[in-house]
Amino acid sequence: MRALDIEADKLYDDYYKFLSYPYYVKVKEMRKERNLFQRELGEMLGVGRRAVERWEGGKTTITRETWEKLKELKLL
Repeated sequence: MRALDIEADKLYDDYYKFLSYPYYVKVKEMRKERNLFQRELGEMLGVGRRAVERWEGGKTTITRETWEKLKELKLL
């Protein structure tokens, strides 16, 4: 941010930092480290397997609510 003379990452909260990292890589790594199927992770988060598949493919963005649930479940 040249206008403010501040690094852009200083303006992001943790949710936006999560999204700016390839979040889809992080989600897949986290799921595989815990030996979870997409369906199982979806059940934990209250979403369907297809939602997890789309996140891992980078086709849809994880909502802040889901991100907070991931943190609450200590998956991140």
